[in-house]
Amino acid sequence: MGIRTGTDDAFKTRDLFEREITALKSIGHPHVPCYIDSFAEDFHGEERLYLVMEHVNGKNLAQIVKEQRINLDRVMNIAKQVTNILSYLQEFTPPIVHRDIKPDNLIETPDGKIKLIDFGSVNDAIAQGTRRTWTSVGTAGFAAPEVLLGKAFPASYIYSLGCTLVYLLSGGADIAREFTNDDHRLDFRGKLNLPAELEALLMRMTEPNVKRRIQTAEE
Repeated sequence: MGIRTGTDDAFKTRDLFEREITALKSIGHPHVPCYIDSFAEDFHGEERLYLVMEHVNGKNLAQIVKEQRINLDRVMNIAKQVTNILSYLQEFTPPIVHRDIKPDNLIETPDGKIKLIDFGSVNDAIAQGTRRTWTSVGTAGFAAPEVLLGKAFPASYIYSLGCTLVYLLSGGADIAREFTNDDHRLDFRGKLNLPAELEALLMRMTEPNVKRRIQTAEE
């Protein structure tokens, strides 16, 4: 993260960064890498802020799906593990929201455990009241519409998880291109040979309207 030193936004961004560090230090989940340290360096008048996290041995899901087809049982196991992580993050007050859940940020270790990485995009609702909106956070095709507009809620990562599961079940397709309908939402019904109950669940997870979407990992 780079910020121009000496500006009002720089002070607010550093404050936000420090608060995010506090949030990261509080996370103690076996499927989330441990926070180790943070530091800053000056680069031509720009202060660059860094987070140091535990190294995770394994391959991310984007790599794995390119190498092999991931069957339904394995996808459901991944879904259960990630939902467990998200449920844990939602228990914080305020909830900790990871704003960039996608296959590249989910690593499967050699023993089959899924770990959620890249917590540099974490947000614990502390950005409210500051001028910084973090509109650059989130990956098109996986980020919920509200995240790309600079807002994030616990339901936002339900959307991202749903997109990730569709991506895995499709064998790594460009889901935005392959499944977006005329109403600008993902519609994969009848195209992935899924059980009807699972298909309906994924449609609810990827509902563009955050108020009509599944709201919590527990749900």
